Amino acid sequence: MPLAIVPILALVLFWLTTRFVWNRRLPLGFRNRACQGRAWRRAFPDAPKDGIRSFLDAFVESFGFDPSCRLIWSPEDRILGVYEALYPSPWGVDAMELEAFALMLEKRYGLRLAERWNDQLTLGALFGCIEERLNTGR
Repeated sequence: MPLAIVPILALVLFWLTTRFVWNRRLPLGFRNRACQGRAWRRAFPDAPKDGIRSFLDAFVESFGFDPSCRLIWSPEDRILGVYEALYPSPWGVDAMELEAFALMLEKRYGLRLAERWNDQLTLGALFGCIEERLNTGR
């Protein structure tokens, strides 16, 4: 292989990695969704918009989604449901999205995801825990 082709292959590999890991496409069930901002405001009328957006930013960053899609997520979306939509096969290798999300929640909000976790945990229920923690200081 000519030496000049090595940098080109490296650039192609880098592009593919960033395309599929950092700006992952949304799972099929979520791709054509309308903005869920109104659902968040209904569910949390006293929460500041910036607080909701910051929480959703943590979620999309942890899962490697484009930041512009943060408001397509509903308070009713199950976290495990999103994960399962990304990895429908039980034999697939994941990119540790749940672990990254747990670390980010602990760093930003002091909340341990493992203490709240259950398979039915929704984004809204988790955000409610964060809001309660911020409002009561616990």
